[in-house]
Order: sequence, then C-alpha cells, then structure tokens
Amino acid sequence: MKNSIRPVLLSLGGFLFILDRLFKYLSTHDWSGSQLLNSFFGWLPSPNHGIAFGLPVPGAFIILLSLIFIALLIWFYIKHADVFVRAGIILILLGAFSNLFDRIFFGHTLDYFLVFTSIFNLADVLVVAGAGLCLLMMRKNSPC
Repeated sequence: MKNSIRPVLLSLGGFLFILDRLFKYLSTHDWSGSQLLNSFFGWLPSPNHGIAFGLPVPGAFIILLSLIFIALLIWFYIKHADVFVRAGIILILLGAFSNLFDRIFFGHTLDYFLVFTSIFNLADVLVVAGAGLCLLMMRKNSPC
C-alpha cells in the first residue's frame, strides 16, 4: 500500500506545481484583474515581497534562506526512509522551488487566491500540505 500511494502523491504534486506556474503566468497576463466571488473569496493577483503573512524581509536574505532550507530538505529526504515523509518532503520542495523561481526572476512571489483575509498560491498549498504530511507521519511513527 505504501509504495502505491507515492506515485499518486508525486503526480498530484507535479500537477499542482505546473498548475501553480500556469496560474502565476496567467495572473500577470490574461487574468491580471481581480475576480472576487464576494469580499472573502476569489482571484486577486498580488505580489508578495516578504515571506509568510507578508512579513517584510529583504529579498536576498529570503533567497539565501530558501536555498539553505532546500538543501536541508534534500538531506532530510536522503536520511529518512518513510515513504510518506519522503512524499511530504517532495511536496514541500515543489512549492519551495516554485516560489524561489519567482523570487529569483521577478523579485517577489505572486499570490492569487483570496480566502478570507489571506492571499496565497498553490506553491504555498504544496508547502503546507507537505509539511502536514511529514508531521502527521512523524507523529504516527513516534514512540511517544
């Protein structure tokens, strides 16, 4: 069972990575205007020059931290044997690579989904889903 779920998670992660790149392209070209269902949900392209929650941090520092974080994730991937933890790490890496690409080439990430008071992108969803999967599996495998 464990080995049969990994290709599904990786395929889904790869699809969401490509979809994120497409949405970011469209939000700077064809879909650059806001399309809100109401004041809490919709499409609202917005550059994010900071980190999570829009906290202001210099771009070069974010890129450096991202590269260190990615290197640590790759090391952790190599060292960890659990299939689900590894799949979670892959999801985090896909999201991190998409946002890092934006920061290097555009100087910011582009968020586009408005949900309540947050604006985020699919790369952010990949990072959170991957981290959640890792934490869930590590907790499940913990002797405590």
